[in-house]
Amino acid sequence: MITVKATIQIYLPVLFFSTLILCLSCAPNIPTAEYPAEMERTFPHALDEVWNSVQEVIKTSNGTTINTNESAGIIVFYLMDKESKAKVYINVYMKTSTNPNITEVYLTTRLRSGGYMEPVDREFFKNLAETLTNR
Repeated sequence: MITVKATIQIYLPVLFFSTLILCLSCAPNIPTAEYPAEMERTFPHALDEVWNSVQEVIKTSNGTTINTNESAGIIVFYLMDKESKAKVYINVYMKTSTNPNITEVYLTTRLRSGGYMEPVDREFFKNLAETLTNR
């Protein structure tokens, strides 16, 4: 005679895997990105120099600064997307690496609608590298 405990031990894994297969087969197709988002880059410059260059990049890209905290290394700004006319919010976090002449820059972007604006990260880091090179 099979006990209740034995029945549960037999059917619980079967129920679990059946539910797992059912859930996975119903999952929506997740779109793949055309390229991996670039969220950080290291620059061989002091933090003050990178801070000033980020502010220059914001000005030249017609960005509007929302908040800055230099002691924390944070700048929050937005750009207007020309096609969708939506605001693209950008958070920039900068910190000195273990070497004081190397600065790590982290970037996150968000559309007001919740989506992701793909060329912003590449364009931002490209403009920042050019600005630092021209200093």
